[in-house]
Amino acid sequence: MVEFVGNDNNEDVIEEVNITNDEEETGVDDDVVTPPFVGMVFHSWEEVDKYYKRYGRQQGFGILRAAGSYVQKGGAKSKELRGYLWKCECYGRAVYRHRVEGKRVYSIRDKLCTKRSKKCDCPVLMYCNRTKDGDWVVKRAVNEHKNHCPTPRKSKYVPRYRQEDINSLVKRKMFNDYNSGANVLQIFNCLASERNEVENVTFTKKYLQNIISRDKAEKMKVGDWNAMWKYFKAMSTDNENFFHKHRVGMDNKLQDVMWVNARSRASYEEFRDVVVFDSTYLTNEYDLPFSNFVGVNHHGQTILLGCALLSHEDSETFEWLFTTWFSCMPNKKPIGFLSDQDAATRKAL
Repeated sequence: MVEFVGNDNNEDVIEEVNITNDEEETGVDDDVVTPPFVGMVFHSWEEVDKYYKRYGRQQGFGILRAAGSYVQKGGAKSKELRGYLWKCECYGRAVYRHRVEGKRVYSIRDKLCTKRSKKCDCPVLMYCNRTKDGDWVVKRAVNEHKNHCPTPRKSKYVPRYRQEDINSLVKRKMFNDYNSGANVLQIFNCLASERNEVENVTFTKKYLQNIISRDKAEKMKVGDWNAMWKYFKAMSTDNENFFHKHRVGMDNKLQDVMWVNARSRASYEEFRDVVVFDSTYLTNEYDLPFSNFVGVNHHGQTILLGCALLSHEDSETFEWLFTTWFSCMPNKKPIGFLSDQDAATRKAL
């Protein structure tokens, strides 16, 4: 970025400000960014956008790319950007929509509407135009805010700046902690302790939860069963004693699935005295009952001996489950087997 600043002798002095890679990745900028003024020159549109974003973060307000003007070049389908307008995110007024006698009505102010909006008709903006040489020149700049008072500490409430603070290193640590069993609150407190205070954290617990939820949704794009199969395959590669088996129905869709990890198989050899089977633990969004086999160790603690998702709670399904589960265990029958008083379960046993 190049800035033209007038000195005492009314001569133009060229001052070049470089944006480092660390600033681009983390969004943190220790240098003071001067406010925009008419006559500032930039080499490209990207430099203008980075500069105004840095300035908005420093002042504590969000920016929006409001509009751009194009000119045709070399044909009807070939367009070239020649001007662009950036505004404060609080520009304009909130438009409320409601119905009056069945007709949709729009109004600037509506006391009955509970909708909250950050728009307060703030006039702050910056407009740049492209020259024949390809540079971008600031043609108009308004820096005085109205109806709201941004401060540098308020930049953490702007979603754009929160996203910049969660870089690849933070995401990697967050996912590692989450996969290790830590919940979102524990992850947030750990990140806050690294920054000395919670006030220095520019993101919220809800924002971390949204990132984790989006990552789960991304993994599930190929299908829930494919994601489960990849997980089983990875577990089997990590430990050959991991056991899983499934079967499909007439329509070639997943019907029943059962899995037992290596620890459960080893625990069964020592604590097979009494096995409890529960098929009513949980019904998930797919209406598949989650069934589990549970035992008790020598400390009186419950231990998990196997899990399954079943399509039906009939004797045929339970018979397949019990036969499959017993086939992966050492060839030793349990002394006692406890279950609910269900006719299908008794018949299968």
